[in-house]
Order: sequence, then structure tokens, then C-alpha cells
Amino acid sequence: MSETRTFKQALFFSFLSLLLALSGILLLTNTSFIEFLFSTAESITSKQLNRSFWIHGIHCAAIDLIILSIISAIYFYKPALISKKMVFAASLALAIHFYYEVSINAVNMPLSDDFEAAMVFLNNCYSTNDSSQMISLIGSQYYETRLVILRSACLLYTMIAGEINFKILVTLASLLIAGIAYLLMRSAKIKGEIRFLFYTVIILLLFQFQYHSGIFFLTAGMPKFCTLFFSIAAFYFISTDNTKGFILALFCTLLAALSFGNGMICFFICLVVLLYKKRYLHSAIWSLTALGFLLWYFYDYTMMLSEPISLSSISRSFLYGLIFLGNSMQFFYTLTIPMIAGILIWCAAILFTVKKYYK
Repeated sequence: MSETRTFKQALFFSFLSLLLALSGILLLTNTSFIEFLFSTAESITSKQLNRSFWIHGIHCAAIDLIILSIISAIYFYKPALISKKMVFAASLALAIHFYYEVSINAVNMPLSDDFEAAMVFLNNCYSTNDSSQMISLIGSQYYETRLVILRSACLLYTMIAGEINFKILVTLASLLIAGIAYLLMRSAKIKGEIRFLFYTVIILLLFQFQYHSGIFFLTAGMPKFCTLFFSIAAFYFISTDNTKGFILALFCTLLAALSFGNGMICFFICLVVLLYKKRYLHSAIWSLTALGFLLWYFYDYTMMLSEPISLSSISRSFLYGLIFLGNSMQFFYTLTIPMIAGILIWCAAILFTVKKYYK
């Protein structure tokens, strides 16, 4: 029975590895097959796809499939070489491929909001010799937010290099994804080697191009990646229950709010944590700092709402949150699958919390 089962496992992994490898090679080399995929997708979705755009995604997926076929083959044929820890290490090849694609596809060219948020800002900065005016420009309102971190990064880079380079700034911003992955891994309370499978899932979900505009569009990417990175860091440090962690959490919260306006929610969430843990002195310091920041942020602020606040707009924001969580499952610009994925992520988070996985 054992020999039969081993034979079946060998057959399965051989077939899986071969199927993944052939699929990847087919997507890389067979233009007729790709044309068939485009025709089928356009027929099913009733949409005209941007083929020059999608072809890059297909080639990225093909290389990832080949990498997965190699991992699958090693997993069975050389079991001594691989464990849950090694599965995670092998999945890092996907992250390396991700950054390779970023490096070859990013271009030194401003896109859309980059002109006003970065180029016009830099022109205004270098048109004045008044340092106070320059600081005022860095903190000036841009639509509904203040892009302090983005503008500071652009200004600092031009001061060092003598010119702005969007390709380098986009690449640096994408490195924050690695930082987000690291913080999520550090925050996980899962013990034993099973945690490496959890790490692998993080790699698979983060290092892919479903949110391509955030990766290659500086004004869309850097503020959001910075906000996520500093927010997660703030939540991590506030849970350490010591003064050093409190200071770092406060610093990260300020950076999150200076990256993009929605980072200010960290003030509220971390304050709730401090009050829950009865850290009243830290809560008072936190509240005063938050109040001072809010007074500065909304001083001479112009409210810009695309629509009035209502139950309808709040409900759409809730749905957006679900879709945002499940965005890695987005295909052909449809919303249903990512919304379902977002619901499942919430359900998993609630289940793990109720089960107290962290203990």
C-alpha cells in the first residue's frame, strides 16, 4: 500500500511540475495560444482588453509558473532539501522576480498626478530662496491630503542627484512592499514551522502586479505604501508595552499621517489600544500629540468632497475596503471575486482572534 501511495504521489508531483512548466513555456513562446486567451477573455467579459498591457502580466505569470514548477519538483524528488522553511525560502524567488520586473518596466517619466504633485512642487521650491516658504510648500494641501513624505523624498533626491528620476523613486517606493511583508511576518504569533507556510502566503499575495498602477505610478504608490508600512509598524510597536515601543509607535503614526491623510486613523486605533491596556500616561501624551497634529493638519484646510457624506457613501467605502483587501484576486477589472476574497480575509481574521491563535 505504501509503495502504491508513493507511486501515486510521484505521478501527481511529476504531472504537476510538468503542467506548470509547460504552461509557463507556452505562455512565454506561443503567440497563438495567447491570442486564444485574449479572444476568450474578451468574449466572456464583453470588454476590449489592452493587449500590450496584459502581455506583460502574462509573461510575468509564465515565469512565476516555471518557478513554482521547480519548487514542486524539488519538494517531492529531493524532500531532504526542503521543509516548510525551505518552501518559504524558495518562494522568495517570486519576490526577486517581482523586483526584476519592476526594474525593467519602470520608466523615468511622470504620470498623471506626478506632474502637479512632484514636478510643479519642485519648480516652486527651486523658485524660492526662502526656507520657510519651502517648508510651507512641502506641507501644502494637495486635494484632500498633504503629501509631506512624497514631496520630501522628491526634494531630497533632487538635492542629492541634481535631478529627479522617477524610475529610481518608483523602485525605492516598491521596496516598502518588502518592508510591509517583513512587518507582517514579525507580527505573526504563529509558532513552529507552520509559520513559514504563512510567510509564503504573504509573499504570494504581496509580490504580484494586480496593483500595477501603485507600483509604476509614483504619486499613486509611494504615499499608499508609506502609509501601510508606517501604520503596520505603529500597530506592531504599540503592542510591545514599553516606552521605547510607545515612542516608535508615535513616530510611525506621524509618518503614516504625513504620507497620506487616512494614516491619521492610527491615532485613534493606537489610543484605543493604550486605553485598553490602562496605559493612561501614554494615552494622555498620545492624545495631546494627536490634537496638536490635527490642529496643524486642518489649519487653513479646504474641504474637498467628491460627494456629500451619507449612508450610501459610507456603505460604498465599506465595500471598497473589502475589495481592497481582496485585490490580489482581481481579474479583468471585475469586483465580485476580490470582494469575496476580502470577506474571507475578514472571516479568517475574526476566527483567528476568537481562537486566540496568538497565545
